[in-house]
Amino acid sequence: MRKIVLFVGLLLYWYCGFAQTHDTTELRYKLTSCWAREIDTMAYPSLVLAPARKRKSVFRNPWNIQKISFNLGEVKNYDPYPVISVQEEQYAERMDTIPVYRNFDNLNTKVLRGGVKKEEVQKAVKQLTHHITQWLLLRSQIDELNDTWIFPLRGYNYHAIGGNGDGYSDKGYRYLDGNKHGAHPAHDIFINDKNQDCIDDHSHKPVDVLAVDHGIVIACSDTWETNSDLRGGKYIWIYHFVYGYHKPGSRVKDDNSIAGVITYYAHNSAIFVKPGNEVRPGQKIAEVGRTGYNAYKKRSPTHLHFSAFRLVDDIPVPFNPYQQLKKAKTL
Repeated sequence: MRKIVLFVGLLLYWYCGFAQTHDTTELRYKLTSCWAREIDTMAYPSLVLAPARKRKSVFRNPWNIQKISFNLGEVKNYDPYPVISVQEEQYAERMDTIPVYRNFDNLNTKVLRGGVKKEEVQKAVKQLTHHITQWLLLRSQIDELNDTWIFPLRGYNYHAIGGNGDGYSDKGYRYLDGNKHGAHPAHDIFINDKNQDCIDDHSHKPVDVLAVDHGIVIACSDTWETNSDLRGGKYIWIYHFVYGYHKPGSRVKDDNSIAGVITYYAHNSAIFVKPGNEVRPGQKIAEVGRTGYNAYKKRSPTHLHFSAFRLVDDIPVPFNPYQQLKKAKTL
């Protein structure tokens, strides 16, 4: 048994050195799920055996995250979001071809129309979160939800939220009800647009919608017709992950830091991401618009419909993100 442990340790040490001079991302990503499960058990000891080597790898850990559950020492010239290489950008662009993202996106579209069973959604969510977890482990990605979000509209802050946050109401909401759901588990964030042309009256430009935190786009729609009864219009769902054996929905630090948070952005005029795309905090993902059954009507001021969810029993359940939005950084 000791010989086996020693052999595995030496193998891991060699692999850490090999990965510094070779692009192993695509190779590791193509490993079967069985082999990926084996890597699950080796991820922690590999970080312990060669922490210095891990820190040197920008490609394998492009965000160079410093805060993790065990001390790897101080990182000099710490940059949490360095520029991603062209090679990695090209790899990220291919993520949208992965079936698990297409499958969840298609299922989410079916949910809007109603009639989808709870078990079907739970199965899709389990596959999705399992895939993301394996992907993070294979990349040796270390990540945490940020303590502070980026405010989802460029140039705006929480003062733009309608009703000082009183517009949020999740009583009676069920994800499975789709387009016919009750309540309003969201905050409407209004822009300066008196003539309703989706152009900011002060900057005379469209208002950028930004990702509040690091994550992966899991569903979106870039089409909407004016005769459609779909209320969300052009929308985006983003899953914000946490590395490190936290069960989705579990509390990591406090009530405002929860593993497996999902954010939802609706009524956009244009979107610039697709399922499987990785997004960084503050990255432009859309522009504010007036798409959606009610948002399109003249009586509705131009706004972003923003919601946040946590996974409970593998079903998205809304929670009020007002406090996070109040603390969010404006870009």
